[in-house]
Amino acid sequence: MGRWVLLALIAGCLHGVPDELPETKPPTPEPVPPPPVEGPVIGPLGPGPLARELSSPGEAVKRAVALALDRDRKRPLTRDQVIEDAAVLEHVVDAYAANVGDVIQLRGQALHEVRTLRQPMLAIQLYGIVETSLRAVAIYVQPGGITQGAFTWPAPEPAAGGTHEWFEPTPGVVELAIRDLTSPWQLELGRLRAANAIVIDLQTARGSDPRPLVPWLEEITGRAPLAPLRAIERPADADGFVAAYAARFAVETRDRAVWDALVGTMPAAKSHRAMPITVVVGRGCEAACELAARVLETYAGARVYGSVTEGGRLAHDEPARVVLPHSKLQVSFFATTYRLAAEIERKTGATELWPRRRIEEGDFALDYALRDADRRLRGGWPRCDALAWVATPQLLSPALRAKLDSPESWTKCKGVVNVVVIAKAPESAVRELVGSCGLADLQVVRGGGSAFHVMRGSAIPFGVIAQLAASPLVDRVSVACVQRLELL
Repeated sequence: MGRWVLLALIAGCLHGVPDELPETKPPTPEPVPPPPVEGPVIGPLGPGPLARELSSPGEAVKRAVALALDRDRKRPLTRDQVIEDAAVLEHVVDAYAANVGDVIQLRGQALHEVRTLRQPMLAIQLYGIVETSLRAVAIYVQPGGITQGAFTWPAPEPAAGGTHEWFEPTPGVVELAIRDLTSPWQLELGRLRAANAIVIDLQTARGSDPRPLVPWLEEITGRAPLAPLRAIERPADADGFVAAYAARFAVETRDRAVWDALVGTMPAAKSHRAMPITVVVGRGCEAACELAARVLETYAGARVYGSVTEGGRLAHDEPARVVLPHSKLQVSFFATTYRLAAEIERKTGATELWPRRRIEEGDFALDYALRDADRRLRGGWPRCDALAWVATPQLLSPALRAKLDSPESWTKCKGVVNVVVIAKAPESAVRELVGSCGLADLQVVRGGGSAFHVMRGSAIPFGVIAQLAASPLVDRVSVACVQRLELL
């Protein structure tokens, strides 16, 4: 009987594989025991932004990766095995990859890549083919058996200064620094109601619990009940993948019930008090912080400055994992997607792409936000063309001359000049100032630190240079000649 079974197997192999991918059921995650290390182990998806901060692995992880790749170099895969592993990857990309903006094209490329995997190869070759294209759509592939075992997840440090702190930098301006959004606490709304302008410092607002801010967000936007989410999406087969990730790695996920309460249609605005609001985000800003910032920008006209990491974002939650059946490659991805209201996406960009929209403003974002709030209470920053026109360097006042480096050098220039503006301000503010100078063809290019290059295809009148120097937004201005007058 054993001979007939053997002959049947040989016949099946000789028969070959059909040209089309076989019908496959959604893959079943392979259960993996926790690695033998003390404390929770950081996986490729977190918790939060922590994994991004540890992107340079320790020597133990490097050695483990080298050993795994060497082992995979010796693991051949048949055509059938490659096709079965590709079918699992196709399901993951189709069901869980981001599908918005320019990522749509990347997603299509990843799907095409896995659908055309039909040749025998080594496991290491399969890894090399798919790793880059899947990472572009937030799906992370690692060799089999690799963990982030060199990193354990430290207990979060208590927020410095408690959950939040209050400051009053100038009369009428209230600064609220929020440190912790990991659990519910009560915000003193009376102090916010008494302000004439508000600066919200969310640079270190770690956590995914927006409940402390929801009552104020409803009040300041005039929209209650607050419903900034239009949907929360989670494929039906996600449970097994989520459990497989949690079996090996540390997991920090948000309270789904809290976020479910924010799904719906945002109501029309009721009568509410409008005031200048500025929000500063930073590397510690996570999901609840992002939600608050984007709601305030959309419905309260807030200005948002700062930049965030790609980890800990609002759009994705619940890390998940599957091990490919033959190559044993480990595939990690997010199981749940959060969709913001269409109004918020129109104002602040697609839910998944918010980190790309944030422009690094430097370490002075909070300082500028406080200055900006005070200025807005006093009528705003003056326009460039509203400042005094000084036609030549000889007519400069001593105060204005002190803000210009070697202004007489302008007289030695002809044609194109490069004006360097030093301003501890975001690029958007400098562009707004330059755009109000009355010369439509002035260009702004950010340099290093707080330097901005202001250029034009033809000569820039000295009066405009003096107006830029006179702006309270600007610290200093220098002029460099692109072409100099020839000495006679």
